[in-house]
Amino acid sequence: MIIYGWRGVTKTVDRGNFFCPQCNAEQGYQRKSVRRFFTLYFIPVIPLNKLGEFVRCDACRGDFREEVLQADPRHAAGLRDAVRDAIRRVMVAIAAADGRLEDNEVSMLRHIYLDLTKTTLDEWELRNEIDAAVATPIDLGAELGPMAPHLSDEGKDLVLRAALLIAGADGHVDEKEMATITRVAGILNVAPDRFDAILGAYEQAVSEEP
Repeated sequence: MIIYGWRGVTKTVDRGNFFCPQCNAEQGYQRKSVRRFFTLYFIPVIPLNKLGEFVRCDACRGDFREEVLQADPRHAAGLRDAVRDAIRRVMVAIAAADGRLEDNEVSMLRHIYLDLTKTTLDEWELRNEIDAAVATPIDLGAELGPMAPHLSDEGKDLVLRAALLIAGADGHVDEKEMATITRVAGILNVAPDRFDAILGAYEQAVSEEP
């Protein structure tokens, strides 16, 4: 019996250095090309159509669109600040949503923020910010709306990932928290299929935790 089919084959076509928006630093990269091949007995034998190209960071292994190679580091610094601000405000809004401030929430928020942004949040400034959000809920539309056009898809992904992590810090994401996260995705103009992929990645990561 002849076994044949099709599959994508990824090949490195270029290497260099770039400013990685996820590492917030200059790193090496590999530019990857993906092409569909006709396979015979699972062996790629005939190249077919090109499926696309992407850039992979050597350090964090993050994948980005080719446009990332054209990013101006001076502009990237401003974008990093915008991403950090968006992450902080969304996490504060979710932490304040239940109307109380718990020590474990503050500790978890600082840990998640450091992990995602490589930046430390001052504990007392953060407590004051959450207290203020408890007293006067954050208007996410007003705060995130102006940022949305300036955030890359990867930056928006980080904001949503941060929201999911802080919402799930107590072991589950409740309906109110998910409604807030879904609203954030809408404010940031995240495509539904991309949002579904982010949710799927989060759920898979949670299911794989020991």
